[in-house]
Amino acid sequence: MLDALTEDGVVAAFAAPDLPRLYLDLLQVLHDLGTPLGADALHDAAAECGVDRSDWPIEVRELAAELWARSIRRREYARLLVLAMITSHERAAAGARREYASRTPRACESPHQRVRALEDALRPWFVEEQLGDYVEVKLRPEEGGFGLCILHGGRPIARRAVRNGTRETIRYQPAQCDTARYDALSGRLRVTSRSERVASEYCTRIGEVLFGDPAFFSTKRVCTLDPLRRAIDAGQLPTPHPRLGILAVRLVDCLWGQDDGFRVRLHGSRTRDCIDRIRQLQFHLDEGRFEDARLEFVFRGARGFDVVRVVIKAPNLIDPKGQLHREEIDEYLTEIGVRLAPEEAAPAEPDDLWALGAGGHLLSRWRRLCGDDTRAALQSRVLYQSLLDAIESDGERRLVDAVEDATGEVLVAVPAEPGDGLRLAVAPGDLAGYALDGRRLAEQVADALGCRPSVATTVIDGCYDLNTLSIGAVGVRPFLVTRQPQVPPGTLAATLARAARPDHAVAIVPEGRAVDPSLPAVAMRRIVPPFDGLIPEIVRALGIEERVPLLDRVPLGTRLVVHVAGNRVWLDRIELTALSPQARALLVSLARDQCAGTSTKTDDLMRRLPGWADGTPSNRAKDARKYALDCIHKSFVAQGASPPADLKSVIRAVGGVYRLGDGIRAYVE
Repeated sequence: MLDALTEDGVVAAFAAPDLPRLYLDLLQVLHDLGTPLGADALHDAAAECGVDRSDWPIEVRELAAELWARSIRRREYARLLVLAMITSHERAAAGARREYASRTPRACESPHQRVRALEDALRPWFVEEQLGDYVEVKLRPEEGGFGLCILHGGRPIARRAVRNGTRETIRYQPAQCDTARYDALSGRLRVTSRSERVASEYCTRIGEVLFGDPAFFSTKRVCTLDPLRRAIDAGQLPTPHPRLGILAVRLVDCLWGQDDGFRVRLHGSRTRDCIDRIRQLQFHLDEGRFEDARLEFVFRGARGFDVVRVVIKAPNLIDPKGQLHREEIDEYLTEIGVRLAPEEAAPAEPDDLWALGAGGHLLSRWRRLCGDDTRAALQSRVLYQSLLDAIESDGERRLVDAVEDATGEVLVAVPAEPGDGLRLAVAPGDLAGYALDGRRLAEQVADALGCRPSVATTVIDGCYDLNTLSIGAVGVRPFLVTRQPQVPPGTLAATLARAARPDHAVAIVPEGRAVDPSLPAVAMRRIVPPFDGLIPEIVRALGIEERVPLLDRVPLGTRLVVHVAGNRVWLDRIELTALSPQARALLVSLARDQCAGTSTKTDDLMRRLPGWADGTPSNRAKDARKYALDCIHKSFVAQGASPPADLKSVIRAVGGVYRLGDGIRAYVE
């Protein structure tokens, strides 16, 4: 392939029916960097990387092709191209950058080894969104972080064309490129993407793959433009502290709008500061709001003055143009209140069932809550497609009423606050979300617990009666609470107690949430079955352990039950009375390993069992398993019960490790 990198070889390759992958990369480079904007990005990247430019071509497309050819043989040019592509796309989409804050700023270990895993994590989402299955991630390690260039398909497009004397429709998916940059010192992830949903998905997957936590980055607010309004009232921006070395700071221009949809871009005059201009025009600032602003900072540099412009757009975009003086600029913006402190930016509540139980939400928020259970929740229709009930605008949550415009394509968000006539045009994809079907979830929980009948009914809004659950001789009435009850404080317990009579009322609520203190409650940790542990937790919450036999309070579907204090073991509700001490110890160890999610090597397990110290390891392992299964068989026969059909697979030996069979769920108390 490299031998074909001549003028004749390139011409021959482009004339061939199938274009090699190498030349597809060339087309991408020409498309992204073969422009004046791309040439600027290439020169800026070379200056940052320390690459000599004395022999570079002048013509922009020739320059892009030449550097692509050099990148194949020289690593520094390959890194330069990635940096230039990131820079070019960031500049081309200045209004589409979003910033996310991490929980705890830290560096990512070996990000280049996880690029393929990031592609694999993003691909199913792009397929689900009908954006195609092509995802390619290019990474450039940077000092204190990394940069990502993410290539993927766009929405399908159909165009009418003429070919061979006939008209036909050409359908294709345009190639798109998004970027992401992470700064380990500040813990900020800056994503450039025109779609908020795509940016949110990047936020989740980068956190999951590169940092091991899907919720590592949050979508909380990072900035507000309210201090600029106060600065205009005062006649000037706050004076920087001398320690920051800022010689001057000016409000270069800003976008101001009213609730009726009127917008105006305000620029500075000769001094390039527009505060005086705004005051002269006598805008009624209280009747509108600032949507974005550009500040200009002046510093003393090595060869004169360094001028840095910063684009600010609420709620999560602060974009300094360049790498100079970022720390000083951030400190100044924090001091005047534009960049919010962490405690101010934090969301009001976590992403749990109560926070997401009402209305539609982005799928990325459900993934942060459900993790690997998200797909099962979608398949079971516990989560269904729904328009978002609110959007974030200028850091404020505005309720949405979706309507179509005259073309039937554009959706409009109409805030529901009285007297607010603001209408914000929103892309249809940004209003697509998923909502919780509370009744379907309640019926699944009722069926999993064994409630009869398993058809849930609504007691109050968001609270479902799961009907009667019999635990031994005790009647229990569980209620699933999917959102904060809208009832006067102290009345929920009485309401549910009346509905439960003569059974015991118990509430099932998200973990960490509290209901009426006088109402027993258990934690709801997932929204798809199996709902392990709910029955034992209900027994403990009601304090009826002494009134309920052990076998009646274990999770449904449990086959192996171990009562350590009583030295008793049951399989399929048959007590294993013929177990020897060695066989009993083996089953107890395997049950504990399964409940703890661990495994023990056969040799280590054998050392725990009394009387199995003699013989070779393989013989000990084989004899222990066979002996334990014989004891189980004798226990069933002694009580007149048929041994389990899968008796031989109750204990399995895989890769030198003993474990319980795949269909054997254990409970240890």
